[in-house]
Amino acid sequence: MIHKSILINCILCLLFAIKAFATEFDFRGQLSGWINTMNNQDYWDSGTGILYLPQIDALFDFGNDSFLDSELSFKAFINTNFEELNQNIDFYRFNLRYATTQSETQIGLQRISFGPALLLRSLMWFDQVDVRDPLRLTNGVYALRYKYNYLNNTNIWLWGLYGNEEIKRYEFFRTASKTPEFGGRIQYPMPLGEFGQSFHYRLAEADSFNYDEYKFGFDGKWDSLIGFWIETAFTYNSTDKLPFNWTKMFTIGADYTFDTGNGLYLLTEHWAFTTSNAFLPIDNDFYASSFMLSYPLGILDNIRAIGFFTHNDNNYYQFMDWQRTYDEFVLNLSLFYYPENQSNNLSVQTRGYGAQIMIIYNH
Repeated sequence: MIHKSILINCILCLLFAIKAFATEFDFRGQLSGWINTMNNQDYWDSGTGILYLPQIDALFDFGNDSFLDSELSFKAFINTNFEELNQNIDFYRFNLRYATTQSETQIGLQRISFGPALLLRSLMWFDQVDVRDPLRLTNGVYALRYKYNYLNNTNIWLWGLYGNEEIKRYEFFRTASKTPEFGGRIQYPMPLGEFGQSFHYRLAEADSFNYDEYKFGFDGKWDSLIGFWIETAFTYNSTDKLPFNWTKMFTIGADYTFDTGNGLYLLTEHWAFTTSNAFLPIDNDFYASSFMLSYPLGILDNIRAIGFFTHNDNNYYQFMDWQRTYDEFVLNLSLFYYPENQSNNLSVQTRGYGAQIMIIYNH
């Protein structure tokens, strides 16, 4: 498998080659700045930040309904983050894609995301998208991904990952160094909707031992009088050195737009997280429920309310935002309250209550 630095050099060489012969070349970017303030245990603090995401896209059209395109973007930021100064510049996306009418092959730093859930996602294997984030930012993974679309709307995904050193969502330990990960997915149509099955394997590296990890996922979404979906994910580890061998997650959700004013949108999801040494019975469990209300005040303005409730500790997480969208600018104001004594299963880093105002400029 190609080392990450060699892969980056290869993509850079190809990017310059594409620039010379590209039929289309585009530069764009997103600049955002924010101010936030928060009260935690009767102590007020504030922070500011600036983030810039420049992006270069190039396209070379081969004709015969096939093309090669590239995406190169960076993430540069500086923020005070409540009295602590942070700054960094790094790749955000860095990939090449070859596509035909029914297939695409993509290599490099990219986003791999699937599953219909929005708030409590069981299939968040490779991304960290949070609907509360106005920028919808998520780290990518270094991967080679192939996707084929059949004429009946069935599609097959195959992927291989290498050089991803960070712990991904729902992982307890990082992937063993210099080892590949691989998996795939099949998604096919059903009456009123679609159904998908996913699989992923990796060698995980704990403090003093390695172990095999297998992930299996099933999801479906259907639209009739209401929208309805499910997501399930099962993870099995092959070692007896961890407290449990099985991790199981289940999401069920529904949404509906009421014929009220400009259209009141309601979404709700319920989530179960369990661990056990055998597939059955359940040894430990955690349950959460969520909702999102969204209402467009007009062409430019939209308001949302999002709530999470954790049943095990009776904690309620509250979030609201108002967003005004212009051609190039977006203004977002958000308010939040998160319990100070909260569960780690939701991965909410913020505690206390506060507000944030963000201005986004797209060019």
